[in-house]
Amino acid sequence: MTTVILWLMWLGIAVLVALAISRFVAARREPAVEAMRVGGPAKPPERKPPVAYQAMTIVVSVVVLGAALYVILSAAYAEDTAKWAYGAVGTVVGFWLKPPG
Repeated sequence: MTTVILWLMWLGIAVLVALAISRFVAARREPAVEAMRVGGPAKPPERKPPVAYQAMTIVVSVVVLGAALYVILSAAYAEDTAKWAYGAVGTVVGFWLKPPG
C-alpha cells in the first residue's frame, strides 16, 4: 500500500513539473510561432498620442530651434555659448528623425 502512495506522489510531482515546464515554454514562444497558430496572435489596438502632445512637441521644437539658431547666426555670442546651441539643434533633429515606437 505504501509503495502505491509513493508512486502516486512521484507521479503527481512529475505532472506538476511537466505543467510548469510547458507554461515556461509557452511564455517564451517566439512571435513567429504564435503567428502560425490558427487566427494568428491578437494585435493590440493602435494608440495614437493625444493632439495636445503632438502640438507641444512641435511648439517646443520650434522654440528650441528658434533660440538655438538665433545664437548660432548672431555674432554677439561667444563660441562657448554657441556650443549648447549646436547641441540643441542636434537633439531636436535627432528627436524628429528617430523611428516611431
